[in-house]
Amino acid sequence: MAEDNAVNQVLAVRLLEKRGYSGVVAASGRAAVEAFETQLFQLVLMDIQMPGMDGFEATAAIRDAEKSPASTYLS
Repeated sequence: MAEDNAVNQVLAVRLLEKRGYSGVVAASGRAAVEAFETQLFQLVLMDIQMPGMDGFEATAAIRDAEKSPASTYLS
């Protein structure tokens, strides 16, 4: 989950855990892209308004990474 607000991070993680899921929190769009490049995820939840790389830019970078033959996503 990419979310820059600490309160929202805690709330979202608790809601996911309450439903039996685990997650990774990235505090920025750039951090979300970096996490995607090194880990396998079934779902990405993205905040749209983040400083630096916003959610739209991060999503575009992740989609581009999915197309790469060396992508962790495809492994």
